[in-house]
Amino acid sequence: MRSELARGTKWRHTIQPPASNLKKLKWDDKLAKKAARWAKKCKSPKKHPKNISYGQNCAALPIEEGYHDQANRAIEEWMNESDDFNGNLIYSLPEHKNSKRFAQLALANARKIGCAIQRCNNGDEIFKGKNKAKEYDLVVCNYNKKPKVGKEIYKKGKGCSGCKKCWEGHDLCLPA
Repeated sequence: MRSELARGTKWRHTIQPPASNLKKLKWDDKLAKKAARWAKKCKSPKKHPKNISYGQNCAALPIEEGYHDQANRAIEEWMNESDDFNGNLIYSLPEHKNSKRFAQLALANARKIGCAIQRCNNGDEIFKGKNKAKEYDLVVCNYNKKPKVGKEIYKKGKGCSGCKKCWEGHDLCLPA
């Protein structure tokens, strides 16, 4: 997904500008443990903590027969927010609540990620009539950095052109 973004590849209906400084994400066990602690609470993604020092994306996904890869489904949900995100917004993150999860995925200076998935059974509290699913999976991903309103998300330009070291074929920056 980050490689597609770095290249400016079309995602569903939108094309975001290519990113010159998008970093390859590295798995982080500490962030994953924090994600697991949060996921075990089975709270609404809308109630995730605001005063944490790291970035976080959450998705509550009803269990659908035949769809077993909930992590990819969550990423797809977060990426779909790019439909509400015009290409000029990379220069200054707006207060749009519909674009924050996409902005987290696209944040250039994020280098680490840790995720967890928890099966929950309080869907009636979470979905409130929109969906009758009692059981759902809560996907939580934490990042070492979080986007800030009014700040740049990434620099526009050819993939890797803003890096000292490049992951060839993926157009993502590697640590120098």
